[in-house]
Amino acid sequence: MVKKIKLLIITFSLIAGLTNCLFLLAPNPDDKDHQKIFELLYNDLKKYYVNKDNLLSLNGVNTLEGVYKKFENRLKENKLSHFQFAGFLREFEDRIADPHFYFDFGSVILNWLIQNYENPYNLLERNGVVIPPTSEDYTHNYIDYLKKDLKSPYFYGTVSDSLHSGNKIGYIAVNKLLQNLSGIKRITISNEDWILEVDNIIEKFNDLSIQDIIIDIRNFADGSTENARLIASRFVNNGERTFAYSEARKNDDSFTTTKLSVAPDGKGFRKGKIIIIANVHTLGSGEMLTLALRQRKNTIQVGNNTKGCIGEIIAKDLANGWLITMTSSKTYYPDPKSPEDQSKKKSYFRIGIPADDVILYSSTDQVNEKDKEIERAINLLKDNSLFQTVYDKIERYK
Repeated sequence: MVKKIKLLIITFSLIAGLTNCLFLLAPNPDDKDHQKIFELLYNDLKKYYVNKDNLLSLNGVNTLEGVYKKFENRLKENKLSHFQFAGFLREFEDRIADPHFYFDFGSVILNWLIQNYENPYNLLERNGVVIPPTSEDYTHNYIDYLKKDLKSPYFYGTVSDSLHSGNKIGYIAVNKLLQNLSGIKRITISNEDWILEVDNIIEKFNDLSIQDIIIDIRNFADGSTENARLIASRFVNNGERTFAYSEARKNDDSFTTTKLSVAPDGKGFRKGKIIIIANVHTLGSGEMLTLALRQRKNTIQVGNNTKGCIGEIIAKDLANGWLITMTSSKTYYPDPKSPEDQSKKKSYFRIGIPADDVILYSSTDQVNEKDKEIERAINLLKDNSLFQTVYDKIERYK
């Protein structure tokens, strides 16, 4: 009797398992059914992608539905290989033009795309705008490094003695590998090694009698809002301040709003002047860090508009196993004069956070390996009257 019961249980389990497998497999299209895969992707975007109503207008098309139909018609007219379909999706990604919206195809297809795909929507290159450098390009010409370890969340050092007169200037670059140390796991108070790193840098600067600091965020995209809040808490000197509002999707039709604030914490660096360097390479939580640091008095942001890509992200599997990542929350910035008045909040999505002191590049600057943003930061910290002239024009401090 016991054997019969066991046999019945095993048989039932096998049937149930087979039924589940059939249920899971049934809705999925064939790996070569590109139209169905694209349709399922579109359905996910309608449900989860928060910037679907804020697409760039091109040839009169500025809606997600309109862009989808244009691409869908191309799929109907052309039979694509697996690699060509990846190129098709990469072009769709570029048309959406949101850095948080991207596909993960795996290394083999990615290598093929690097060799065979060109972005037809790259307006920056078309218009001849010169992309500024990152914090790794020419910084070595200006900084005497105390630490430049690829495994560290920060590079730091001092401005070379030959480039300043009197005032000792510290330099911190927030490294792009920060996501490997935090990212999905986030930063919590238990992550003592990471938390102590920025405190150790400030302590080292105090030992060296550093009076002013440059914080370089031109290579920082990874991590989380908590990373940004934590770093900024060591520098802000203006009490607790609201630096952003985050609106996460509650359901298909509404969002829930969270106020993001930063306050002084730890011993920190409060008295000296700070120059933030941020530009188009600054995105995601790097932009959150920029916003949080902008709450500090005696601080100027040098560079140009940041990328304009902020918000939480979610990942979805495509029906053929590829991965799509998309923005799942909207971020707004408070009015600097009345930060608690949400009716005045604004978005910098795609626009980017504007610099207080704008720096533009020419092709000659790149040939000569010039870092004009570092040079401007040094000059502002060397010359108190120049710093004050720029500072007095900044709206948020008035």
